[in-house]
Amino acid sequence: MTEGRWNTSMGSKSLQGSLFTVGVGSTGNTVIGYGANSANTQGSYNTSLGTGVAKANTTGDYNITIGAYANVETATADYQLNIGDTIIGKD
Repeated sequence: MTEGRWNTSMGSKSLQGSLFTVGVGSTGNTVIGYGANSANTQGSYNTSLGTGVAKANTTGDYNITIGAYANVETATADYQLNIGDTIIGKD
């Protein structure tokens, strides 16, 4: 991550996509779990808790994803909520 700030990431391969994107970054994400939010390149202010959660999110902001392998419905949408694989969203 070259310009990301204020991220909290715990777990192998979590927020991994942000680490390899040159010139951009994600900001204010809280990510806990193996591989959580791993495709995120520019998404900011997301909360992801659980193994493999939000793996599809790339640029979406303000998403909350909780529960093992729960995902966002759209990789670029904002304000999505998924708790235990029940999606509620807004874009």
